[in-house]
Amino acid sequence: MPIRVSASKGYLVRLALIAAFCIGFGGYFLFDGLYTYPRQLARGDLYRRLLDDGRLEEWSKEADAAGLGVEPADETDRKRTPWDIQFQLIIAAALALPSAYFLGLLIIYLRRWVKLTDTGLATSGGVHVPYGDIERIEKFKWEKKGIAHAVYKDGARERRILLDDWKFQTEPMRQLMKELEAAVGTGKIVGGPSEVEIEARKKAQAEADPSPKDV
Repeated sequence: MPIRVSASKGYLVRLALIAAFCIGFGGYFLFDGLYTYPRQLARGDLYRRLLDDGRLEEWSKEADAAGLGVEPADETDRKRTPWDIQFQLIIAAALALPSAYFLGLLIIYLRRWVKLTDTGLATSGGVHVPYGDIERIEKFKWEKKGIAHAVYKDGARERRILLDDWKFQTEPMRQLMKELEAAVGTGKIVGGPSEVEIEARKKAQAEADPSPKDV
């Protein structure tokens, strides 16, 4: 039976939050580096020049003419340095890479899916692997982390299709795994038990240790 599994809502929300955090703070530092801090530096420079010339009483006139506002220069204006501006721009640039990475990942996973068809395993990336061409299902991290790979050959190269029950919808992914194992045969499973064995073990444990009943 065909099964299509899309990215999980929890994973998409996590990517969106991280991307928003990086973009938000990156924009904050960029705004300070391009506008707020240069304006404060200019106000501080004007204040010092007028102070040296003994013309502080002309502050409102000179500041207004320079487009720096007429409010008196405060301690922040007077202490602002060119390095402060450079630092803000460095932080903004540093946040640009993770912003682009997580935003790109979010866009990718919004459209990403894995699907069982009548003949094989397909992905949103255009890959379709017939069941007979799947060499093994690696489940080394499946029980603890929900991560597995379907391994196949592309010419001389070995390639893997990610089967992840956190990045993708949990229950549909586990159902896909069960159906995939049935289609390729349990002899191709390495690194862990089959889904049928996992379900049987859980059932036996539940029967051996039943929940307390109300008296």
